[in-house]
Amino acid sequence: MGTSVRPRVGSPGPVGTGWRAAVVVVAAVAGVFALIGCGLSFLFELQGFGGPRDEPPRGAYLALMAGGAALGLAVPFVAAALVFRARRLLLGAGAALVAVVAIAVWMGVSA
Repeated sequence: MGTSVRPRVGSPGPVGTGWRAAVVVVAAVAGVFALIGCGLSFLFELQGFGGPRDEPPRGAYLALMAGGAALGLAVPFVAAALVFRARRLLLGAGAALVAVVAIAVWMGVSA
């Protein structure tokens, strides 16, 4: 009987670590662009750019932009967790989502 060698759980497998890191870097760059775009449009909406002069900021639009910024921040964490099979990084994604939503709510209330 031959002994079979089972790969370790979490081992890189046929795809090298460099390719996995490249996927995470691409996800991080896309996330940063989404975060910046949604954050700027959130701030512009709060300050009244692009909307009617005497109306308050649209709440649904602010919520969408806050959600987009939160997703832009969470995407690299989720990509890293899936690619490197590190479930602890999902806690970082959850913490990032909570932080961005809390900041957006605070900015919306204080405006």
